[in-house]
Amino acid sequence: MNYRGKVVADPFGHGEPQRPKGMRPVARQCWDRLVSELRDAGRLFSVDRDTLVIACENWADFIEAASKIREEGFTVQGSQGQPITNPMVRVQKWSEAMYLKCRDQLNLTQTKRERLPSEIQTGEPQDDLADFKAQSRKLRVVGEE
Repeated sequence: MNYRGKVVADPFGHGEPQRPKGMRPVARQCWDRLVSELRDAGRLFSVDRDTLVIACENWADFIEAASKIREEGFTVQGSQGQPITNPMVRVQKWSEAMYLKCRDQLNLTQTKRERLPSEIQTGEPQDDLADFKAQSRKLRVVGEE
């Protein structure tokens, strides 16, 4: 049950999140790619839906801003005729930062993958007791030689 007393079929968020309707084509492509990556890694959870939406919409913003920068250039004419930085540069930087932050939240960055337990990384079962015993054999008591 959730906090409002409603029965939740999947309280831990396992299962595939549903892509929202109305996403732009680039955002939909991003959704399909990220969902595939998460599914292949065994880390696809319905509770990550909002993070996926934010990531994909920011990716679409990034692509759109990059396209406009290519068309217009990094500088455009200001209201008084002076050259100014194209506002799309800020949009591109912001959307890139948000996209990367979402990837980090979803454990889709190299740093996050390196921190995952070895069982998730390799697919091999992890034997914590055997690891502990192996490490403890390497230790020696101070004063003993």
